[in-house]
Amino acid sequence: MRVTSFGGGELYNIIGSQRYDVYQTNGNAWQINTSKNIRMATLELSEFGLNATNIGSVSLMRLTMNNSADTAFLAYNEDSFGEFCTDLDTDGDGVVDRLDLDSDNDGIYDVVEAGHTLTYTNGRLTGSVGSDGIDDTLQGNPNNQTTNYIITDTNSDGTPDFQNLDSDGDGCEDVSEAGFTDENIDGYLGDNPIVVDSNGLVTSGTDGYTEPADVDTSGEYDFKEQGIAPSITTEPSNRNICPGCTGTFSTITADADTFQWQYYSGTNWIDLMEGGLYSGTDSQTLNISNPTAAEDGNQYRLLVSNSTYSCILLTSNVVTLNVRVNTIITNRRITYRVNRN
Repeated sequence: MRVTSFGGGELYNIIGSQRYDVYQTNGNAWQINTSKNIRMATLELSEFGLNATNIGSVSLMRLTMNNSADTAFLAYNEDSFGEFCTDLDTDGDGVVDRLDLDSDNDGIYDVVEAGHTLTYTNGRLTGSVGSDGIDDTLQGNPNNQTTNYIITDTNSDGTPDFQNLDSDGDGCEDVSEAGFTDENIDGYLGDNPIVVDSNGLVTSGTDGYTEPADVDTSGEYDFKEQGIAPSITTEPSNRNICPGCTGTFSTITADADTFQWQYYSGTNWIDLMEGGLYSGTDSQTLNISNPTAAEDGNQYRLLVSNSTYSCILLTSNVVTLNVRVNTIITNRRITYRVNRN
């Protein structure tokens, strides 16, 4: 109903008998879903210290719910609610956050990043929804328009996990730590261009929307656990090994738990497997036994990573195996010195 004029201080029913909720200042519900007339009264705008310019663009209402409730005064203009009522679209995919099942497009359902650990299917809670539009499993008292948990902000940076591409703030994006694929390393699931469905879920990726990784089986998802980037403190060096002898390429690392030695085929780097000439192919030290002249000049390198910090894969320096005959040979207590030439 539109009210066009008032008498000074008089009360007018503006929308008749309506349902409303009343809360105390401490947040406790006082009267919920109660029927009452909502009335509006006029008063002087000067009481609020408004100047002539402001008065021309401001509307003011006083709402009286009942005789014992505090009177509420509302002063507003056309800009009053713009900032607060604009729908957020964190990932800019065209689906606003309140309707988006993955508000940051990292491949992890919002229902997981929210932190309540309740049962869900396809990104939605499976409990019954009350008259207040909230799943009852999230409420200690159903239909009171409040929830019984606080949305998780793992690194306490003011941005909740469901809107944060690096929830633990360790420099490694959630999509990677969750075990999903991010081809162009931009923090979003999949490659560009990103395609989403009507629920805001990325459909152009090759994976995502499954249980996030917990590689160290700590009980906490890796995207919520701060990891440490691995480092190589001592690089391997070239080695001379005689035919039929044994030698090693050694590397010293820090904060690493996954290793893979590779050799260069002339066109590609190929992972070494245990057996034959090689042992320790998945450790910091590669052992080479009984090389022949065919292995002379082979090149090797070590890949180093930390399973709980999946964003970084380090590569050691390239080293060369030189198969050389010993310059000193002892046979039956007789020592021979061999000229290299």
